[in-house]
Amino acid sequence: MTRNIPPGVSVDQGTAKVNISFTCSMCQKTHYSFEMAMHIWMQFLNSKITIEKIPNLTLGERECLLSGICGECFDDMFADKYPDEAL
Repeated sequence: MTRNIPPGVSVDQGTAKVNISFTCSMCQKTHYSFEMAMHIWMQFLNSKITIEKIPNLTLGERECLLSGICGECFDDMFADKYPDEAL
């Protein structure tokens, strides 16, 4: 099974590393630009590892890979439901 990359996520595949950047599907701002080892990216795309097993990703970077939504917009979506918690 191969994962679908969310809309707005762009990948520049080099030889040993992948450069990932994306445009949030809600606010349309370009966020994040991070690198990942090519072999880890391929394992993730082919569902060999879960996103939690990818080292050195922030919560925002993980969210963008899963949903295409930036961390700020994700927090805003749940601010009314969880007003007393830091998301």
